[in-house]
Amino acid sequence: MPSLSHKTAFAARIVLCGLVFAAAMPLSAALVTALGLKMMAMPDGVNQQAVALASLLASPLLALALAPLAVRLPGAWLVRAGWLALFTYVTFGLNTMIEARIFSTMAGPGALAGMSVYFILPCCALALAVAAAFPAREPHPAPLPHRPAAAWAGRLVLAWLAFPAVYLFFGTLISPLVVEQYRQGVAGLALPPIGVILATQLGRGLLYLASALPLVVLWSGSWRTLAVRLGWAYWVLTGLYGLITAFWMPAHLRLIHSLEIGADSFAYAFLLVWALRAATKSPSRAVAQPAA
Repeated sequence: MPSLSHKTAFAARIVLCGLVFAAAMPLSAALVTALGLKMMAMPDGVNQQAVALASLLASPLLALALAPLAVRLPGAWLVRAGWLALFTYVTFGLNTMIEARIFSTMAGPGALAGMSVYFILPCCALALAVAAAFPAREPHPAPLPHRPAAAWAGRLVLAWLAFPAVYLFFGTLISPLVVEQYRQGVAGLALPPIGVILATQLGRGLLYLASALPLVVLWSGSWRTLAVRLGWAYWVLTGLYGLITAFWMPAHLRLIHSLEIGADSFAYAFLLVWALRAATKSPSRAVAQPAA
């Protein structure tokens, strides 16, 4: 069992990595402004200072999401940081922008370029800090299962479609609880046509697969451990951090979406990792059961 000193050192590294991310955010905002680009607009009446304080206090949560992945990702520091930065930028940066664009009125067309630039520096800074603070425990990745090319192609398609399938399943479950607030435009929310939702989730499935693929391929532990840690990372990066700081949303919506995103994050991570990492049992390994 880890000693108190080890737990304290771990907590200190998590907090420091979170502060690196928090320090990069105003620098990135200044860069976007200097480039003449636009940012997402908060709904009227939002306390900007309260949002900034919440973002600072919640920043260690992002490091806590990446650290369990970093320690099982072998390779040189910059390479590991690069893969973690790509993963973070897609699941935290691009995801936030996409969600805000189609499910709210906060991200107008002019803000897309600005927000794309804005998320680069904080995500890269966080990834560099986490990769340095949490070195890899193993020098080499675990071997991938041996499969023919056609089998790999089918599993990649399954891994792609797992995201929209899981997203729509859990979204349908909570829809009766939240859809009316979206129709009314509460707190700047919006409800796009179903065709836009389907096309968006198919595109997000490709982005999520591309950003997670290096982590899955290079993973040095068991596939079940990866599924749990990846699910935790998705939960934090895709929704938990953002919902903690989204004071303009009604509390019940934040709670419902937090639980929804937690459920679909772990479900999606399990399907993704199972499709690409779990070994297929061959018939020759099956043990015949004796007749009763």
